[in-house]
Amino acid sequence: MRRSTIIAAVVAMAASVQSCILEDRSHCPAYLTLDFSSTPAEVSHINLIIKCADGSVFTDSISSDRFTSVYEIPVPRGRAGIAAFGNIECMEFADGYRITTGNEADNVYTCFFPAVYDRDLCSDSVRLLKNNIGLHIRITGDSTDSLYTVITSSSVGYDLQGEILEGEYVYTPEAAHQTEGERQYLEFFCRIIRQKNDDLSMSVYGPGGEILKVLPLSSYLDEAGIDMSDEELDDLYLTLDLAEARLVISPIDWTDTGNIQISI
Repeated sequence: MRRSTIIAAVVAMAASVQSCILEDRSHCPAYLTLDFSSTPAEVSHINLIIKCADGSVFTDSISSDRFTSVYEIPVPRGRAGIAAFGNIECMEFADGYRITTGNEADNVYTCFFPAVYDRDLCSDSVRLLKNNIGLHIRITGDSTDSLYTVITSSSVGYDLQGEILEGEYVYTPEAAHQTEGERQYLEFFCRIIRQKNDDLSMSVYGPGGEILKVLPLSSYLDEAGIDMSDEELDDLYLTLDLAEARLVISPIDWTDTGNIQISI
């Protein structure tokens, strides 16, 4: 009896496979191959999300040692959306990834595209690009200074189509004392995402909590040539001298000789 049951199951499976091979294949999955070989070395892992037209969602976490291997997955035939997020550490998933309260953005790299997979064998390349901005800020001052900064914005993440998610971004980066020649600085660093609005700003506070200066960082991104429509985003370097009411802006590094100096 057991033998006849096994034989019957095998026959049924064979019939199903034969139907998929010889008859109407519209109900059969497409076998999708994705190429991650162009992923930058700065990306340690990728969170992959494939959202299909039938409502099914496929997710996977891909480590860097798999970027050059063949990646295959069966997906329902038809339209699909591919979303790949690199280096997700602290950002949380909510139909995309968003910055959590009190934290900065991850060093996120992304790739988004729609596709149609209606053949037996399909393939695509997933090309991740840097989709965050590192804010490198230094303020002239010595180790006795206890200034602090607060960065605010309404841009907090990306949805599965790559659109910017809105919310409340408030982050207070830690200060580090640095010396360069005879000058001393308080250095601050944080990461933000691509900006949807022009409300990115930095407030500088004195030791008593009084506001010393509010800087419209959105306009300084424009000054540095960092365009929100660019495929990939550069970092921003700011040197602020409160005593001289002067700001130096660069998209390259602190030593860039082509920097922009403005009075504030």
